[in-house]
Amino acid sequence: MSFSVFIESVILVHYCFFIDYNHDNVDSEPENYNRLELIIVNKFTILLYRSIIILFATMVIVACSRPDIHFTDGTNARMDDYQGRWVVINYWAEWCVPCLEEVPELNKFQEQMNETVVLLSISYDKISNEAMLEQQKKYGIEYPVIAAMPAPRLDIPMPAALPANYLVAPDGQRFGPILGPQDALSLAELVKEYEQKWLAGKAIPKE
Repeated sequence: MSFSVFIESVILVHYCFFIDYNHDNVDSEPENYNRLELIIVNKFTILLYRSIIILFATMVIVACSRPDIHFTDGTNARMDDYQGRWVVINYWAEWCVPCLEEVPELNKFQEQMNETVVLLSISYDKISNEAMLEQQKKYGIEYPVIAAMPAPRLDIPMPAALPANYLVAPDGQRFGPILGPQDALSLAELVKEYEQKWLAGKAIPKE
């Protein structure tokens, strides 16, 4: 139902309700009709405002509960689901040779750090979810891959080069991009370095 249809329905229902409700209490004098019209308008205005507020609140709740990311395996999540843990978002592409060379190391990183760090992967290219799933299987990517559609809401800019990694702190702060290939050890050290600075409350400039 569109917003305009909803408002028109609310107007019709409230107007008919009040006319019917007060009809038996109205005599034939014109001033009583005028008084009734004023009462109807006032009550209708209050109820209309309430209806609009309820509708707006419902829209906000729905928007806030909508998943931020969808994965190639059909699952979805919100970034808030990962609060309290570090998140690594890895940008890659099939045409990027260093990105493909990273895959075995990222698999190893995922296996070693799974308890404390979430590793997510997203393709630099805008390809279909089916094509992305095929690439995931082709290159043996064992960590979650973010689907292109619906478009993810990650609140990070597209990197200028690949491979690229972003770090998301437990409180949602975004850092990066950190450009260049990583292995399991270097990525773990990178997370540790940023975690120490984050815990110390030092300002880390976005590169």
